[in-house]
Amino acid sequence: MEQEIELLKKRLHRERLARKKAEQILENKALELYRANETLEDKIKERTMALQLSEEKYREVIYQVKDIIYSTDLEGFITFINLNGSDAFGYSTEEIVGKHFTDFVPDEYKEKLLTYYINIRDKNIGTDYFEFPIQSKDAKIHWLGQNVNQVFNPNGSKYFHAVARDISLRKKTEKQLEKARSALIKSEIKYRSVLENMDLGLMEVDLKGVITRVYDRFCKMTGYLKKELIGKDAIEMLVVEGYEDILKSNDSSRLEGKSSVYEVKLRRKDGEEIWVLISGAPFYDELGNVIGSLGIHYEITDRKNLEANLEIAKEKAVYAQQAEQQFLANMSHEIRTPLNAIIGMSHLLKDSEPNANQIEFIDILSNSASLLKNLVSDILDISKIDAGKVEQYNTSFDLGLLTNKLKQTFSQRAFEKSIQLKLKENYSSIYIFTDQSWLSQILMNLISNAIKFTNEGEIIISINASDVENNKIKLDVEIIDTGIGLSANEIKMIFNEFQQANKSIRKEFGGTGLGLSIASKLVRILGGELNTRSIKGKGSTFYFSLVVDKSIEKATNLLSIHSSNNSFSGVNLLVVEDNLMNQRYISTLLKKWDITFRIAENGREAVNMFSDSYDLVFMDLSMPIMNGYEATKRIRSISMGKDIPIIALTASTFLSKKQLALQSGMTDFLAKPFTPDELKRMIEKHIVIKSLPIQEKTSFTFNEKLNQETLTSLYNGDYVYAFDMFSTFNKIIDDEFVQLKTALKNNNIERIKAISHKIKPMFSMVGIPSITNIFEEIANEKESKEIEFYKAKVENVFYVFNDFREIIKDQIKQLNIYIKNN
Repeated sequence: MEQEIELLKKRLHRERLARKKAEQILENKALELYRANETLEDKIKERTMALQLSEEKYREVIYQVKDIIYSTDLEGFITFINLNGSDAFGYSTEEIVGKHFTDFVPDEYKEKLLTYYINIRDKNIGTDYFEFPIQSKDAKIHWLGQNVNQVFNPNGSKYFHAVARDISLRKKTEKQLEKARSALIKSEIKYRSVLENMDLGLMEVDLKGVITRVYDRFCKMTGYLKKELIGKDAIEMLVVEGYEDILKSNDSSRLEGKSSVYEVKLRRKDGEEIWVLISGAPFYDELGNVIGSLGIHYEITDRKNLEANLEIAKEKAVYAQQAEQQFLANMSHEIRTPLNAIIGMSHLLKDSEPNANQIEFIDILSNSASLLKNLVSDILDISKIDAGKVEQYNTSFDLGLLTNKLKQTFSQRAFEKSIQLKLKENYSSIYIFTDQSWLSQILMNLISNAIKFTNEGEIIISINASDVENNKIKLDVEIIDTGIGLSANEIKMIFNEFQQANKSIRKEFGGTGLGLSIASKLVRILGGELNTRSIKGKGSTFYFSLVVDKSIEKATNLLSIHSSNNSFSGVNLLVVEDNLMNQRYISTLLKKWDITFRIAENGREAVNMFSDSYDLVFMDLSMPIMNGYEATKRIRSISMGKDIPIIALTASTFLSKKQLALQSGMTDFLAKPFTPDELKRMIEKHIVIKSLPIQEKTSFTFNEKLNQETLTSLYNGDYVYAFDMFSTFNKIIDDEFVQLKTALKNNNIERIKAISHKIKPMFSMVGIPSITNIFEEIANEKESKEIEFYKAKVENVFYVFNDFREIIKDQIKQLNIYIKNN
């Protein structure tokens, strides 16, 4: 038993040792496993962190690239957009992600874009390119060009990934190019049509000179049919012997892309030789290669036959050119002199203290600038007068006020030379009706000339006014000086352009020799003649006489007639009207209603003159330079012009005119001719005014042959208005008729209609509405009529008006008598 127990103990000991060894091995294995797991976790963490860094770096790159990158799910909702994509359209990322992509597309493009994406999705298209518009946050439209990819996830799901760029500039350029291309095609069609209808023959040849195309006018010019010319050598077929080299030389220049103009002789089909002026130019294929020439042929046979006369004209032109060059040389010198003074005195003024010297320098600057201005004005004046482009504009003004202002203007210059400047008049104030600016310029030139050539003594401005018949005044004007005087030979040339009494005059006194020439021409236009009496060394007298109309301006200013109990004191209007008759009519009414106003003669002038000081604008619709519609639109575009009433004035009674006026921004519509009451009611309608008592009107009986209803409606008993309008009509109607006759002579239908439109209201204003109606028919004729139609109409006007001419003159006389007695 003990032995068994001992065996069991030994066995148990061995088992314990074995278990301890097994436990040790297990513990070692567990430690080894633990350490292995710890290493694996570290590697997992490390790789996870690297992956996160890589993803963040990738996203950062995506966010920062200049392209627009975004993703959407298959339903089109945006899941991601980079920073450039959101910034490009003014949104934040939060405002874009989660929205449907069509939320940012203009309505008219949503369906098209949605259809495009559905097609890509349903057909499993991997990559595609598409262009579409996007609306940014500030409502601007941008065009995007994008590459879209359909991306497949490992789990089988899909989404869209797009890379886009802003192609707005390219789209705009393409649109402009297409527009330019379309305009070019239209232009080519237009100008080919124009050339075909002009007296110009067109022919096209290839690089070998073979005719490829001819136009009707060229066939008519040469007598050939098209089929007889096409395919033939142009030189052999048409050019007169001896002129071949000219054609060949110019054809060679086409290969170099050069154009040229030359003259040659051609032979018609019937053998007749004609001279033509050819303007040749190359034309190109789409690659820019020269493929032929286009020749524009203008027949100059008559011109060539008149070369002898042209040679004479050439000699005259050479002489005129020499005179012009001499004049320009003189002007160059004269202009540099005051400019040097201006520049020099400017420097002195900058360096001086504010004292007496500085005042002297300022005076010198002012005088030099004035001299420069006068020189330039003289050049322009003489050019306009010689070209016949001056226009007389008669107004009523106080002659005494004008001459006193002139004396004041020249007093300082006379004082500086110790000359006594005197004014002798036999009146204190007298109103006359003539061109005030011209009379002022005549007197200024003569007074300036007298001061220039007078070193001591006195200058007398003598004006004598005497009444003559038919309410006219004769003005006898003399400018008397004690200057250097003139010899008999010198007097003969002083009124010629660019010439002075002698060469020493220019050296001592300067000048261009234009002042007296301008004065002489203007006096002649006004109906007088400028002359001189002079004694060498003792002085000169320049004198002229004019017969002008006596104005009733003074009486007009004293009248205060109102057809209602309203006062317009303080009201300021702008009247835009190009017709002198209408200007006189409206301005007379406005003056008598104590309304302040200014007149603009065209739309552009009105826009330049406009300010918020005006309470109302009367706007004529048909005017040169800029019409009333365009002027109104421009005034309305100015902030201060948005609310001021603008009333349309027109002689047309068509409803379309009124609609156009209102569409352009006008407030109301007043048809011409209008009565004083109609004009007044229009002002009262749009301006708040104060009340005044009504004054009684007097009466006058117009000639029974004039339309009494029209005259009563227009003047309503205001015979001062009537006198002014009848007088103005009588002064300008003959000039208008001359223009009308010239248009008839030249068969210029458009000009005839334009003049008719301009003058048609005038006849109603003197009680002849029947003539107004005739001109209305002419101006509004829409059908294409031969010139004989218009000639018959106008001749009828001349015939009818002959019965009224003397009546109008008698009415002016009777109205004047009536006004004086009342």
